[in-house]
Amino acid sequence: MNLLRRLVADIRRGENIDAYVTVVAAIVLAVLNIIDVLPTSRLSGVILAVLALLAVGTLVTRSRLEAMTERAKAGLPHFSARWGADHQAALDDEGDLYLQGVSLTTTIMENLHSLERRLRLGRTVRVLLIRPESPGAHLAEDRLRIPADHGRRTYWTQSTLDHLARLAAGAGDRLQVRLTEQELSFGAAVVNPGTSRAAMYVQYYAYRGTKWDGMRLLIKPSDEQWYDYHLAQIDELWTSATAWTPPQPPSPTPTP
Repeated sequence: MNLLRRLVADIRRGENIDAYVTVVAAIVLAVLNIIDVLPTSRLSGVILAVLALLAVGTLVTRSRLEAMTERAKAGLPHFSARWGADHQAALDDEGDLYLQGVSLTTTIMENLHSLERRLRLGRTVRVLLIRPESPGAHLAEDRLRIPADHGRRTYWTQSTLDHLARLAAGAGDRLQVRLTEQELSFGAAVVNPGTSRAAMYVQYYAYRGTKWDGMRLLIKPSDEQWYDYHLAQIDELWTSATAWTPPQPPSPTPTP
């Protein structure tokens, strides 16, 4: 009964019709040959026709499977344990850039020149960090495999802010920095957001004793819901964070 239901359902959907036709034709030919209605001399040609039909059905099935595989690949982000050369090339690009991380000390220091170039070209650079001494900062420290030196972590974030303050001196509102008190489950770099060349590099933070320092994903707009979900999370964290204002340089002491 289940087989009959499946057969009826497949016929209604227009699926596997070639397979069912081949099975029916093979059964009919076998019966005709047994009762001597179809002589063996004529059966060979019919068998070749059936084999040709089977070959066509196989090619169609293979084509469908390949198409399904390609669609599946297009809808999944690319996983990596380490960033490749494309990651650095993206950070060296000249479009808008969103950065998100605990302190981003290494990222900011290693890309100061490219960040400055973006800002000179009138691009927007957006940076989200965890506020030192906040609950989110303490939770981030708990993630580390080796117990964190709280003072050192605070120093790292302050060092990043010092570099950003120097960049902000001539950047106006093109450099935007905010501090969040939320724990970040992942860091991210979104290059060229809002364009056809957009790409999102996401690093999930590992919790203690893992051999990697975090799973990495390369996500593009073609990955659809994966891209939309992560970008929405990044925007929500940004919206709920508070703006950081770089300290003003001390006024010169008037001469008597």
